[in-house]
Amino acid sequence: MNLILQKLKYYLFPEPISPRIQNDIDWSGMRNIYQVSIVVLIVDLFTFLFYAATSYGKDPEFSTVVLGVSIGLVLCLVTFIFSRRMLREETMNHRYVAVFKTVFLIAFSIWGILTDYRHYIVHEQMMVFFTVQMINACFLIFRPIMSIILVSFVYLLQYGILYITDHAVLIQPQNYFLLAVITAIAMILRFHTQLYLSTKTFALQETNQSLEFSSRHDSLTGLRNRTALEEDADHLLHKLLKVRMIDINYFKEINDTLGHLAGDKILAETAKHLRTNYPNSSIYRFGGDEFLILSENPQNGSGADDVFRFGYSHGKETREIVLSIGTAEGTAETKTDLFRLISKADMALYSVKKKTHSPEYGGHDRRNRTPDSPRQTISSDQ
Repeated sequence: MNLILQKLKYYLFPEPISPRIQNDIDWSGMRNIYQVSIVVLIVDLFTFLFYAATSYGKDPEFSTVVLGVSIGLVLCLVTFIFSRRMLREETMNHRYVAVFKTVFLIAFSIWGILTDYRHYIVHEQMMVFFTVQMINACFLIFRPIMSIILVSFVYLLQYGILYITDHAVLIQPQNYFLLAVITAIAMILRFHTQLYLSTKTFALQETNQSLEFSSRHDSLTGLRNRTALEEDADHLLHKLLKVRMIDINYFKEINDTLGHLAGDKILAETAKHLRTNYPNSSIYRFGGDEFLILSENPQNGSGADDVFRFGYSHGKETREIVLSIGTAEGTAETKTDLFRLISKADMALYSVKKKTHSPEYGGHDRRNRTPDSPRQTISSDQ
């Protein structure tokens, strides 16, 4: 019993909806109304033309029928114009959308009631009202309680008019109100179906965005990675660039003495300082403790071009972290030129590292390479 009550509560009183999902639901509802108005307008127009061609001068009710069809055509045309205008807005006003849908449902329901009233009093089938309700159930999207209120109103309105006329003797109440219940249930299910689809769509979009971000960014520092560099290369061509290749001095020693967790924190801290000092540049984690910065406007570049220092606190100890920076400038006409420029900055970094690892800088050279065996060059085929 509790499970049934919980399900009933969920269907009648759903959880609050985020503005993003609500906007998607509103947009879907307005698109449905827009498309339905076009279809009904075309069908009514052809029906009207066929009726006029075959019944003019023959049907004594001709003028009444023409008036009823004309009202339907005007309603469809007005709906088409306003729904089209509202669909141009990327973000919809939920209150305006709710009012528009309510007016749409009530206006067309009253039109169906008045049209079917003429059929009722001459003992003909009442099809227009129930067709309108079928359209409402299939295409309009209201919150559950609002659906119940609107369906109850239009069904009771028609039944009340027929009851005043002749106590609704031609209507079977149990079938009539069962149809009203089915209409309300259909509208509630339509709402939950759209809610489910919108929720799943945005969840999928967020997952795809997350995967795309992960494929282009380093998870530790949040900087762009080599894949992003390959994808960004075309944007960087034909522009004067300043390339900075950056390396953390003695990073292996830092890992060996402070631990790899501390090393990870230093990498993240380095990324933070680079973002601060080069805000208008493209920054990449190039690999290990190496970073690449591409500045499209060298005149606006900031920060040291040889060495950059910052303090890192580890327990009670504050350690100075030194970054060596190699630079190169030029304009790349092709991707091959760009990666050659990056290799040039990498070679410049080698020279800076020799200096910053020398005793004059308080360092010790642990690099046993020669200029003929550079740190890491980029293949011109990349």
